[in-house]
Amino acid sequence: MSPYFFWSVVYFILGLIMGSFLNVCIYRMPRGLSIIAPPSHCPECNSGILWYDNIPVVSYLFLKGRCRQCGKPIPALYLIVEVLTALLFLSAYLFSYTVPAIMFKIVLFSVLVLASFIDIKHFVIPDESNLIGFIFAVLMSTLFPHLQSRDIWYLALGDSLLGAFAGFLTLGFVSFAGSRLLKKDAMGFGDVKFIAMIGAFTGWKLVLLTIMTASFIGAVLGGALMLFKTRNLKGRIPFGPYLAAGAVISVLFGKAIIGWYFSFCGIS
Repeated sequence: MSPYFFWSVVYFILGLIMGSFLNVCIYRMPRGLSIIAPPSHCPECNSGILWYDNIPVVSYLFLKGRCRQCGKPIPALYLIVEVLTALLFLSAYLFSYTVPAIMFKIVLFSVLVLASFIDIKHFVIPDESNLIGFIFAVLMSTLFPHLQSRDIWYLALGDSLLGAFAGFLTLGFVSFAGSRLLKKDAMGFGDVKFIAMIGAFTGWKLVLLTIMTASFIGAVLGGALMLFKTRNLKGRIPFGPYLAAGAVISVLFGKAIIGWYFSFCGIS
C-alpha cells in the first residue's frame, strides 16, 4: 500500500468521524443544547445510541436508516453530512503540500459544513463558528505565512485580516444596498460575518472570487428551486450554503481560476 493511498484513507475516515460530530453540533447548537452531554441519543424515543450503532455511514446502512429501539427513520441528512465531510477532508489532503495547509483546509471545511446545514434548517449561522474560524485562520496565517502565500508573518497576517475586511465590506454593502432597494432585509447579517470568517482563510483575492462564485451558484440553483418549489420555500433561500460552496471552489481551484482569467484577458 502506497503512503499516498494510506493517508487518503486516513483523512477520509477522519472526515467521517468529524462528520458524525458535526451532526451532533448541527442538531444541538441551534437549540441551545450542550454538544458534549448527554451522549448521543435518538431524538424521537430519547434512547441512548450504542457505540456500534454510532459508526459513521456503516451503522446507518446496517440499520437501514432507522433507530434500533423505536424504528423511527433517521434523517438522510446525517449520512449526507458524514460523506460530504469525508470527501472534503480527502480533498484537503489531495490539494495540499504541507500538514499546516491540510489542517487549515480541514478546519475551514468543517466550519463551512456546520454553518451551511444549520443555515439550511434554521436560517441562521452561529456566531460561535464564525468566531472560532476567524481566530483559527488569523493565528495559523501568522504562524505559517505560506498559508497566505507569504514568507513573512506580518504580511500573512495582513492578508488574512484584509481578506476578512474585504469580504465583510463587499457583502455588507450588497446587503445594505439590497435592503434599501427592496425595502426589506435582502440578506441576513450572519452571511456578512460568515464571509468575513471565510476571508480570513482565503485572503482578499479568493474571498472576492468566493462571493462571485456563490452568487453564480445561487442564481442558477436558487432560480431553479424557486421555479419548481416556490410554495414550499416561500421565497426564503439561505445564502450561506452558496457562500460555503463558493469557498470550497475558491480554496481548491481559485488560484487556477484566477490564473486562467488573467491569461484569457492577456494580463501577465
